[in-house]
Amino acid sequence: MVSPRGRARALLIVLFLSLLSVRTAAEPLTLYTEEFPPFNFTQQGKMQGVSTQIVEALMQQAGLNYRIVSHPWSRSFKQAQTEPNALIYSISRNPERETLLQWIGVLVPASHSIFALRSRTDIRIEQLSDLHQYRIATQQNGARESYLLQNGLAEQQLLRLSGDQVPLQQYQLLSRGRIDLWPAADAVAHHLLKSQGQDPERLLRRVYSLKSLSAQGYYLAASPNSSPELIAQLRDALIRLKQPPRYQRILRNWGMNPATSTN
Repeated sequence: MVSPRGRARALLIVLFLSLLSVRTAAEPLTLYTEEFPPFNFTQQGKMQGVSTQIVEALMQQAGLNYRIVSHPWSRSFKQAQTEPNALIYSISRNPERETLLQWIGVLVPASHSIFALRSRTDIRIEQLSDLHQYRIATQQNGARESYLLQNGLAEQQLLRLSGDQVPLQQYQLLSRGRIDLWPAADAVAHHLLKSQGQDPERLLRRVYSLKSLSAQGYYLAASPNSSPELIAQLRDALIRLKQPPRYQRILRNWGMNPATSTN
């Protein structure tokens, strides 16, 4: 028979664990991302962008507290793999990353291409092997870099960039003739030039479409040691969020076609 003292001790333990559970549940989830307009970017001290708006709506739908932290891509990617219950967006899903994270679902559609200056009429890319003769700048550990490396390009052929302003660096190198080709998400290239007061249609030419990389869009993913309950909660909330009209309205506000989005 348990003594009154033993019952009191057991009750205190249960109460402590309950309080700990409540405190843990109230702690905000950390969502890691990067400066990658128009999907995610800092403006006047606040994260903006189409992916950010969808993530915020998703967290509201799921009833979860959160904070968004922007780092250079390599750092955000590393943090998301090691911290329990950490999340990351906007991230491409590929075989190399498949087991490194738990994949919640697609946030936004995205197409990827290789661009040259429109004035470079000498550049013709019929297949990926044609890239070997050109100078190319990539984002270190980015999806487009991984795709090119997996398809036969060597690291020494690439100018690998890192930091918060990689797309801007790539375009500056391209416009100054320091590189020949710029692999980019189409929306990023167009948004960047327009933000510089330039016309992307007049200055850039798509020389190769990365169709297999464009098939799925950008994801929300979680660290491999995230709780199954959290993963299920987020997946369910994303499915509910994608029911018309809120999700579709966000995409249209950023000039994106909701019909190209996948679940």
